[in-house]
Amino acid sequence: MKNQYDSIDAVLTPIFVLSMAGLVGLGEATIGGVSTAGTAFAIGDVGIPGGALVAAVVLGTVYITNDRDIGNLDPLHYYAVSSTAGILLLLATVNPLLEWVQTQSDIVGVGITILASAGFAAVSYYG
Repeated sequence: MKNQYDSIDAVLTPIFVLSMAGLVGLGEATIGGVSTAGTAFAIGDVGIPGGALVAAVVLGTVYITNDRDIGNLDPLHYYAVSSTAGILLLLATVNPLLEWVQTQSDIVGVGITILASAGFAAVSYYG
């Protein structure tokens, strides 16, 4: 539903926040049998973090259930989708960046979690 949260958004929002918090090293949760602080699986030598996997599935689910017409997104919705997906993609694939984030002050992790969660909220609301 456009310009409002629906029940799917309300259920998935805390799961997204928990998965991001686990990804950046603020804590750990197990969601659907996947640890948000560990590696979900590996493709060759590249491990895919559990937090990124859960967050990507949740973001995709919210996007699909809200507005699937990517060609006709208004600018705010486009930037919310692309920036949130970009944060997830960077943290999931650039291991030195993820390691740097995880070894910094908790303020860095909280900031990234808030930034990604704000993008997720925009995707949920404006979708």
